[in-house]
Amino acid sequence: MKYDITYSCGHEGTVYICGKSDKRERKLKFFQEYGLCPKCYKKEKETEFLEKKSKYSALPELTGTPKQIAWAEKIRIKAIDRFKLDEFAQSSKKITALNEKIEKAKLSPNAETSYGKWWIKDNSQKLRILTDPSAKYFIEEWGDYL
Repeated sequence: MKYDITYSCGHEGTVYICGKSDKRERKLKFFQEYGLCPKCYKKEKETEFLEKKSKYSALPELTGTPKQIAWAEKIRIKAIDRFKLDEFAQSSKKITALNEKIEKAKLSPNAETSYGKWWIKDNSQKLRILTDPSAKYFIEEWGDYL
């Protein structure tokens, strides 16, 4: 059913809600108390993205077309969040330390074990997320997953 409501942000809009009457009433109440209109929601998400982007100053600038860069930045932020890499993304020293740790692991006798191979591959992938400046890499490798 179609309902005209006032969102919690104060803007008015129309929502389409299906289901039993008690579920529809619950959803209406939620939109009125907590829901943001589509414009305010988009603005809030953009603000969150810009805050995260400014927080990750240790990351290299991406290269590519402006459209690729914009898309790849969003993918990179999602990848950092997903793999819990924010502490690394804020410090170039930690990125360098991770790289050194990976290089040491490659030379260790444990590098040939299944765990050693997995650890090196996993952390090398994380390092690439933190250091690769190619927008194309993020779009091709991570665009479908995040």
